[in-house]
Parts: sequence; C-alpha cells; structure tokens
Amino acid sequence: VLVAAAQAAPSGGSMLEIGAYIGHSAVRLAAARPGTRVATLEVDPVHVVIARNLIAFAGLGKEVSVWTGYSRELLPLLAAKYGRADDGGGFSFVFMDQRGSRYEEDLAALVRLNLLRPGAVIVADNVLKPGAPLFLWQVCAKGGGFDTEVVSLREFAMPVEDWMSVSIYQPPVMSSQSPPAELLQLNEAAAEKKVTFW
Repeated sequence: VLVAAAQAAPSGGSMLEIGAYIGHSAVRLAAARPGTRVATLEVDPVHVVIARNLIAFAGLGKEVSVWTGYSRELLPLLAAKYGRADDGGGFSFVFMDQRGSRYEEDLAALVRLNLLRPGAVIVADNVLKPGAPLFLWQVCAKGGGFDTEVVSLREFAMPVEDWMSVSIYQPPVMSSQSPPAELLQLNEAAAEKKVTFW
C-alpha cells in the first residue's frame, strides 16, 4: 500500500514521513520515487541514530533527512526547508506512522501551514488500533477536503486486522463541524492506549 500510494502521488514536491522509527519506510519511499526528497520526523534520539545509519548505508543520505523532535514543533520548520505549496514547494506525499491520536492535529497543521500540495496523497497507518478516530472523521467528512479509502490489512507479525487510510487532498477544506463527543472520548482512550481491538 505504502509504495503504491507514493508512486501514485503527483509529481513535484517532497515526501514527508511522521514517525521514522528506524528508517525502513523512509528508505522504501526514497526508492519508490528516485530523486524526490524525503523528510522523516522521529522523537526518539536512539531511533534517529539508527535511522540515519540505515539511510546512509542504503546510499540515500542526500535524498532523506531525519529530523529529531515532536511533529508539532517540527512541522512549522519544514516550510523553510521544503517550501509552501503555494510557492511550488510543500509535500505531494505524507506517511503518518506516529501515535494515531496525533494524526488529526498534524494533518490540520499541514493544511494550516500550506505544506500540502493539491492532490497530495496522505497515508496513515494503524488507524484501527490503537486508532485514529478523529483523523478518520476528518478525512472522511463531507466537504473535509479529502477523498479517502480505508484499506484492511493484517498487522505486521500479528494475526489481527488493522487499517491504513489513503487520502487525496482536495482543497479547499470546507468542513468546520465539530466531531461527536463519542469520537473525542475514543480518541482520548486511543491516546492513552486504553483501547485494544484483539
């Protein structure tokens, strides 16, 4: 799903991964679209060191940059490095693989900071467990500015179902409805990892 979505993203712009872990997905993204810059964000400094070494070993140090810190702090800094969509920069592909309860806030920041190019593809992993209910509500809402498909997959190394969502950004974002209270509670439980689906 990840590689196919990256290859289907519009040309131009860079790619962004939020949640690098050890850099495996960043290497796959860079290989899927040779010559396209990839920014990957990771909060854990040990994972950053491993990711940078894996990326260097793959010979992709010029294409992939690993940023250390929280997405809410790093996203505003990316505009200076990668440009804004209205200036011909920004991201044509985003992979969200951090805590699902952060997806909605990070997507809102990407839109607010004008970092998403029209037609950008946004892939979000693990939207069923531990879950990303507010994010799914946002990208599936009518007038929300996204055309979304949810894909059912088997979780890696586990015999359980999980979902990935693949969304295409179609500005302008019109929906300003508040999510139902039940979704807010579910999102809070997912953030605290109180929800399990197996």
